[in-house]
Amino acid sequence: LVAVCEYVFRQRTAGFLDKVFSNRSRSVIHNSTSDDLGARCRRIKEPVEILAVIPVTRRKGIFDLIALSMKLSELAPSLRFRIHVVGQQRDKKAVEEVRLSLRKHRLEDVLVLHGEQDRDCLTQYYAQADVLVHPSHSEAFPRAVIEAFGFSLPCVATNVGGTGEAVVEGYNGYLVPVGRPEMMAGRVVDVVSNADVY
Repeated sequence: LVAVCEYVFRQRTAGFLDKVFSNRSRSVIHNSTSDDLGARCRRIKEPVEILAVIPVTRRKGIFDLIALSMKLSELAPSLRFRIHVVGQQRDKKAVEEVRLSLRKHRLEDVLVLHGEQDRDCLTQYYAQADVLVHPSHSEAFPRAVIEAFGFSLPCVATNVGGTGEAVVEGYNGYLVPVGRPEMMAGRVVDVVSNADVY
């Protein structure tokens, strides 16, 4: 709660929290992420580890991730990458459709469904990822995006709900319109193909 409130208040009431917390450390670790794993200088590795923390549903953009996988291979044929999807798999119909599509396009080794994970395990996914993609078609508070920033993880996200408040274009990530996986793929290439940009 303090992390969320500090983020919101800093945008609207400059100096307010400085008075409240004037005698305390103000290191904010979002949503219980571990500060020894986060806030580090990152370097791109190969294969590029792409993380999506979303439930496996159409509304959260799972099928856009499949299209993104194919587009990444077109845009950057030499780029080796893996997409890790961490999140609930309660929509059995969507999960089955995704698995069939992955088989059809031979992407089972490229896009991996890990299911729901506990907090410690999720922390490791954030720490090991190179970039977060957030293809959601609807969003209120983009928790996964905020958590990613606790790990100095750049984000490429759809411009929905509160995501536009969190992602500062060209500073900590990029925003793309909903349902445009080809644009998202292009932005991922922009982020990971240039060490200075990264």
